[in-house]
Amino acid sequence: MATTRQADVSADGALDGHLGGNAASIRATDRALAKVGSAVAVVLVEGISDQIALETAAVGRGRDLEAERVVIVPIGGAHAIGRLLTRLAPPGRPGATCRSV
Repeated sequence: MATTRQADVSADGALDGHLGGNAASIRATDRALAKVGSAVAVVLVEGISDQIALETAAVGRGRDLEAERVVIVPIGGAHAIGRLLTRLAPPGRPGATCRSV
């Protein structure tokens, strides 16, 4: 887990390039989606706090999600599930296999 230092504050006042509110959610989703192509597993969660909770739990259990190629994607609310599933479906396979827990 990265820590924030005074030097990490950018010119626009964002910490280490991180923004608050909706902009933070969009950036977190974009960052996670950029890793999906090489993922073995993708876990969709409602928001950033869910992503942080699962990543923290994984670290606590000695898991390295990046090394295991597991990507946790905050989708920005339950209403976005259809859009994200459509975006993540492999080309030519609209009924991609999804498993929910």
